[in-house]
Amino acid sequence: MLTALAGSPPTWTILTRWDSDCGFSLGEDVVAARLREDATALERLGAHQLPIAGLDSQYTVAYGPQPERAGMIREGIDSAIADLGPNACLMPLGLRHDDHKEVRRIAALVAANTNASMDWVVYEDLPYGQNDTLGENHDSAFAAYRAAGFRLTELAPELGAMAVKSDAVEAYESQLLALRQDPDFDQKIISERYWSLGLNR
Repeated sequence: MLTALAGSPPTWTILTRWDSDCGFSLGEDVVAARLREDATALERLGAHQLPIAGLDSQYTVAYGPQPERAGMIREGIDSAIADLGPNACLMPLGLRHDDHKEVRRIAALVAANTNASMDWVVYEDLPYGQNDTLGENHDSAFAAYRAAGFRLTELAPELGAMAVKSDAVEAYESQLLALRQDPDFDQKIISERYWSLGLNR
């Protein structure tokens, strides 16, 4: 699994609000801790960790921009496809969070230009999907895909995999500390939605 924004800032002299909510203290290497959690979750899924050194937007705000971020993400996706030759690639729908939208934009560019024979699937970002009560974020995401020349066809989720997913989610202890401040969080990540992605040609 590719984690596009797994880069570390140059120092840990700033503690962001989100990292504080996740239980971290000033000076802790937050990214290293999160990557350990990620590795544990992926081991439970029988998957491998492939981090890309893009900076999460909270760090580009705190420490300054990373001008090469988009190129790093694009190169990481291209390299993974070339090295692994996957049958399918999943990308986020891109709801609300600017980082999710950026990954969507870059992954869609790869999907439109790759020569690899593979299926492209879009997944709903949770819990953002369940927070979108008016559907405005979904409408914006669907419009972005259409503007990029794609059509989306909704798929039926694999409900039998939910227990495995739940076990993997529990590995993200620091993130859950903050996310479960919303008492409805666990309900918001149960329902999943996916779409196949096709080019309008």
